[in-house]
Amino acid sequence: MLNSPAIVNRPTRTRSKVTNGRRTFVDGDGKSAWARRRKDMIELHVADMGGWDALSEAQISLATRAAVIEVEL
Repeated sequence: MLNSPAIVNRPTRTRSKVTNGRRTFVDGDGKSAWARRRKDMIELHVADMGGWDALSEAQISLATRAAVIEVEL
């Protein structure tokens, strides 16, 4: 998911837990129905766009934003 050289070359302890994929900005423990649906929607959007390896960080961000808006609505 993180294919930007600027991010990859930094030590993990200097990156946020969100960047490292260890945490989301979801309230609670991330196991709620809302959080699970958000994750599912992100995976579906990414798959439709060619998979994680085919996307830039900006495209992943857009897929994530779209998923959050969809779930929230």
